[in-house]
Amino acid sequence: MKLRVLPIVSALACAVVCTCTQAEIYHGRVDRVIDGDTIKVITNDAVIQVRIRGIDAPESDQPFGGEARSALNKLISGQNVILNTDGKDSHGRVLASVAVGGNDVGLYMIERGYAWYYQDYGFQIPADWQQAYRTAESTARLNGDGLWQASGTVPPWSWRKQRREANQIAEEEYRETLEGVTEELETNFNLLSERWNSWRNRFLSGTDEGDDPEQHTADQSLPESERLSWWEIFIKLGEGASRWVKAFITSFF
Repeated sequence: MKLRVLPIVSALACAVVCTCTQAEIYHGRVDRVIDGDTIKVITNDAVIQVRIRGIDAPESDQPFGGEARSALNKLISGQNVILNTDGKDSHGRVLASVAVGGNDVGLYMIERGYAWYYQDYGFQIPADWQQAYRTAESTARLNGDGLWQASGTVPPWSWRKQRREANQIAEEEYRETLEGVTEELETNFNLLSERWNSWRNRFLSGTDEGDDPEQHTADQSLPESERLSWWEIFIKLGEGASRWVKAFITSFF
């Protein structure tokens, strides 16, 4: 039997009795749907970006990402919603369960095959709702609803990992091109020039010898572990020059 959407009263009751976190309830209107699990909401105080907790919808550039966004847009765009939140995620978005017109939005998206239950972050919702989300996903898979119509669907978290790895490979490849090596050389040369100018200005102004001139250069905003010594800058310039020659020769073949 297909799982039915639970009423909003039950959703809020679960939030109230959940003692693991101190939840806050907000009321607002949906201003924009960004993707299948992220929305912008206008409250009395501000416009906030909300990440619907407990679910993970396909990315915008992923198969079925557009369908997931359209489904969410049809459900809640311009609608008044209730947010149950206990904080923000690592991107600064309000992490919340969302209810609209008697529906728990996360459950709605999973039940119709527009999102996965986000098991790695399932602790963000009450235990009984975790089970409801799991059951909804299993039912959607069995019925072939939404994204489960196609075989070999890739979870969004795997899709993002693959994209990060692909971007990292592309960055590493670019770093060894003539253009990439040239940019790196320019950066290190500018750092050396700024370091030298800072040291010279401090020397001419009669700064105490005990002061470390390296702490007053352009790289002082970096964490101490990432600041380079004079010697390290020279080594990087030498290595860069060698790689530049190699890249220059390679560019002709």
